[in-house]
Amino acid sequence: MTEILIADSTSIFRQGLYTVISTLPRSVVIAEAGNGNEAYIKIVQHRPDIVIIDLNMSGISGFEVIRKSRMRSPDTRFIALTLHHSMHYYKKAMSVGADAFLSKGTSLKELHECMDCLIKGEEYVNNFFRKNIKKTVTSMDRLTRNEIQVLKKLVDGKTNRQMADELGCGEKNIEKLKTNLRKKLHIPSSYGALLSWVFQNKSLILDLPD
Repeated sequence: MTEILIADSTSIFRQGLYTVISTLPRSVVIAEAGNGNEAYIKIVQHRPDIVIIDLNMSGISGFEVIRKSRMRSPDTRFIALTLHHSMHYYKKAMSVGADAFLSKGTSLKELHECMDCLIKGEEYVNNFFRKNIKKTVTSMDRLTRNEIQVLKKLVDGKTNRQMADELGCGEKNIEKLKTNLRKKLHIPSSYGALLSWVFQNKSLILDLPD
C-alpha cells in the first residue's frame, strides 16, 4: 500500500485531493497538513511514501519543506503542486529535491501516472514541461558564441556598456545580439521579456559552452 501525505493551505483542495486519491488502487492518505511547519513535522513523523505538496504553503514554503524533509526522510518522494505553471517554478522545485511537478489543474489520469512512476523509482516530467524543455534546448543549440556570451553576462547582471567593453564591440552590437536572441529563442520584444527568460532558464544558460 502506498502511503500518502497531502499538504496544502486550502482545506477544500485537501478534501478534493483526498477524494481523488481514495479512488486509486493501493493508495491511502495517512496524514494531512495545512501549513508548511505542520507538513514538515508530519513528514518526519510518518515518513510517507509520497508527499503531495503545494509550493505556496503558509508558514514555511513548500520549497523549504521539501529541502528540509529530504535530510530527515530521504526515501519519501515529493510531488510539487502549484498554480504557477512556469519553467522557473519547475526548475526551482527540482533544485530543492522535488521528484515531480504538477499543475493544480492536473487530471486524475496524470496524477495516477505520476505516482506510479515515483513508486517504481522512475522520473516523471509532464508533457507541458517535457515539450518546453525540449523546445528550449533545441533553440539554444542554434546560438552563436557571442549570443551565448551575452546570455551569460545577462545572468551576471551586466549592462550593455559592460558587455560591450568585455566583448570588445559597441553597444549597438550588443542590442543586435539581443534582437537575435529574442528571434531564435522565441522571446517577445516587450521590455523585460529577455531578462525574465534568462532568469527562468539560468541553469540551462550556465551549462552552455563558452
